[in-house]
Amino acid sequence: MAHDASATWSGFNYQGKVGLFYALRLMNDDLSANAASTFDLHELIFENHEDFDIKKDNVLESIHQVKAYNSGGLARYKNAVLTTVLELHTKQLLHTQGFLHTWKKIVFSGDNTIENFILNEVLALKEEWDNCETQEDSKIAKAVNASLLSGKIPKISAILRLCYAGFNGAQIAADLGVFISNAQAQPISNFSIYKYRSGDDFCDLENVNLLVLHEISNYLNHKGLPNSEDIRTRIFSSLLGNVDEHIINRHEHLNQNTGPIPIIFPEIIEKLESDVIADASPALFAFEFKKMFTDCVYNFINDPDLCGDVEYEKYFSDSETSEFEYCLKYLLTLPASQLLDYYIQQSPQSKIAYKECMVANAFDIEKDGIT
Repeated sequence: MAHDASATWSGFNYQGKVGLFYALRLMNDDLSANAASTFDLHELIFENHEDFDIKKDNVLESIHQVKAYNSGGLARYKNAVLTTVLELHTKQLLHTQGFLHTWKKIVFSGDNTIENFILNEVLALKEEWDNCETQEDSKIAKAVNASLLSGKIPKISAILRLCYAGFNGAQIAADLGVFISNAQAQPISNFSIYKYRSGDDFCDLENVNLLVLHEISNYLNHKGLPNSEDIRTRIFSSLLGNVDEHIINRHEHLNQNTGPIPIIFPEIIEKLESDVIADASPALFAFEFKKMFTDCVYNFINDPDLCGDVEYEKYFSDSETSEFEYCLKYLLTLPASQLLDYYIQQSPQSKIAYKECMVANAFDIEKDGIT
């Protein structure tokens, strides 16, 4: 079973942290090359083209799929890969880079590569359509069948429907043929599995926390700002809180067609350089608690001893939403302060030392009790 630790969206989850890491790394790379670099035209956008995008001067620089599956099987990531690749192709984003970020290392069998995998998957879609015996029930046919709701068709058909809005089946097949010809002529150059500075092409929860903290430290050093473990922890929680507020606001206005609200890099810089970050405010404690709470949920879902296949099927059934999923969605989409208040009401034995100078030492909480 490929456990998905991203059961619901929250600014504190894996996607939020990877997005922050990538934005911070971009800033630090630019500052290393030119200490006078500015970032007024940069934006970090969640849940737009993919899990997050980076824009500069309104030009889409990169789009990112972020998957926290507890699986290294390549097939588990097929939909994420094809979504990104077809988005780049159909929108002719020739100068935009697409990345897949994963929690687990993807295992390739034999001499298979991500490029070969993509080519073979697209070939299979076209061949299924081209074969008169399979065309009627093909993924492409289901994509263009307006009588079928998106939730009632295969995921890849929904991806095709989204990427090829207004196309008929023959037109989709023809364009996939163009993609195949291009991919056969030269390797796909603008999509890859993201590789970290360590050389790893995956990053688990513990390491992504460390990577974000490392980039925060690098930025503070670039700017000659105070830099300690507690300061970095506070900034990390504050940045995640900012992302979380954006995500909550985004979901509250999904039906208003306002589109995603970007986090401009100056917003991130404001948190990094804040003079009041040393003040251990109730809001900061709430952000730190939600970070701790979300990490506990991740660790629970991805611990086979606590959440094996049987338990996972019970919690995350494909056919219906379980009570656990409802609770998880409710809790993780609460503003941080409300989540902390709720937890204190349910666990009166837990104590929060608001006068504690070190944020990490402020919680007298048994983490096992959270899950």
